[in-house]
Amino acid sequence: MPTKAFARAKLLNRNNTISINNLSDDLPITDVITSVNDLPASGALGEQAFVEGSNRLYMWNGTGWYNVALINETPAWDSGGQPNATYDLSSDSPQSSTTVTLAASDPEGLPINYSYITGGSMDSIATVSQDSSVFTITPKTSAQAPDGGTGTITFRASDGVNILPYQSTFTLSFIVEMNDIDNSTLTRTTNLQTQSGRTIGGLSFSADGTKFIAGMKTSDPSNPACWYYTLTTPWDLSTGTRQSTTFGVDSWTLQNVVGVNVNSGQWFTGWHMTSDGAYLFTTEAHSAAVRRWDFGTPYDPTTLTYSGYTANFGSGGAQNSGVYLSPDGHNLFISNHNYDYVAHTYLSTAFRPDTRGTATIGYISDNVIQDVILSDTGLKLFTVSETNNVIRQWNLSTAWDLHSTSSGTDQLGTGDYTHSVGSQQAVCLNTADGDEFFVGNGLAVKTYAT
Repeated sequence: MPTKAFARAKLLNRNNTISINNLSDDLPITDVITSVNDLPASGALGEQAFVEGSNRLYMWNGTGWYNVALINETPAWDSGGQPNATYDLSSDSPQSSTTVTLAASDPEGLPINYSYITGGSMDSIATVSQDSSVFTITPKTSAQAPDGGTGTITFRASDGVNILPYQSTFTLSFIVEMNDIDNSTLTRTTNLQTQSGRTIGGLSFSADGTKFIAGMKTSDPSNPACWYYTLTTPWDLSTGTRQSTTFGVDSWTLQNVVGVNVNSGQWFTGWHMTSDGAYLFTTEAHSAAVRRWDFGTPYDPTTLTYSGYTANFGSGGAQNSGVYLSPDGHNLFISNHNYDYVAHTYLSTAFRPDTRGTATIGYISDNVIQDVILSDTGLKLFTVSETNNVIRQWNLSTAWDLHSTSSGTDQLGTGDYTHSVGSQQAVCLNTADGDEFFVGNGLAVKTYAT
């Protein structure tokens, strides 16, 4: 058995302190004393006592109590000084830096030194600089890290003996920018099944990009269609297979399935499916209605039933043409075919258009606005115009707020960025990393990479 002197030697640090975490049965503490004045008048040879008030270890040497070492405790985070568990580095381009300021204290009053260790893909997605307790994390550009990624930083506060660590996770993804695309970035054109009198009115993907729905608009009110595809490669429509067992060219009509009659001269124009495949929202030509349909089986249109939840935007001749709902189900947007505006309303009950509030309308200097969509952050709004053959982007300073655009007020103007892609009826985004546009053009879907 090692001697007590040997055990003490093992516990001593270079600064003659002992970490409280290192105490073991090799060096038992027989007494815990509140203050040094409470030490007994005598003790057995080699007996030890720990004094809480001073964090010091004492030993009886036969004639008196002698201080053996200072017990060193681990630092602790100050209030507000601990880093967050997660950080999102994603933002508008150019990416802005994130600052993390640490604050910790040592029970013994020793000075604190701060450091860090990166892990995962951290070095690939950002650079880290340090000024004492302040850390600046600067995300890399889309050119430097086109796929983004996730990494970690383990922040450390040390008193020179003990280390207080905390690991934070950092994520970088790129929100699509209209000025990032041109005709040279057209990666593929996927032709859907040709069908006379039909054009694409809406495009929607599942959250993982493996399921795709194309809603068709047609001047034949008795035969609208909604086509469902499964993709073997997420977001790659060239790998899609139409589910012909549930969709035929003429085998399914929305009205017949759900028992809703769309009057002569009225037809479905806009389509938006929630990414979980739970709900489908539609608009109608010559109608103010925005309807919600419920999937019995996610993504399978043959299981749709009409929810009975409808909101009206404008008069019966409103010519609403596109519809979009924020991921949380509270922000509803529609585009208008006749009057060239985008309307926004807040739904007090998520995914219930019948709980809409007062609409905010932003007018657009385009002709025949066919569709509207926003980034998942609510900070970018996109429209497509069939007549002017453009996609327009507006940057919003406040999420989901039409009036926080660079143009302000009700007139949205011409947008922050504009890209011409030919005659088009619908648009959607790769919501996984925001690096692709999907544009409906007749019965073809064009994919643009950013």
